[in-house]
Amino acid sequence: MEFTSREAGRVDSIWVCGYEPGQVERLRALRGRFPESHILVTGRQGEREWQSAALESGADEARRWPLSRKLLQSLLLGDRR
Repeated sequence: MEFTSREAGRVDSIWVCGYEPGQVERLRALRGRFPESHILVTGRQGEREWQSAALESGADEARRWPLSRKLLQSLLLGDRR
């Protein structure tokens, strides 16, 4: 697995870092384009403000930032290592 900021072949995981209000359509578009990918969304706002919307829009995980490096790695790689 390779970490990249550009699309390159198969995409196993997508990390949307820094969720902001109004990104519902962006998440829906990502889910539509990458239906098999694991989508992780992180944000600094209180969870109640955005977590539900992110999950309903196609994210597999919605977490408050910051995360430990170990947890971030686990969420992005899952059992695909």
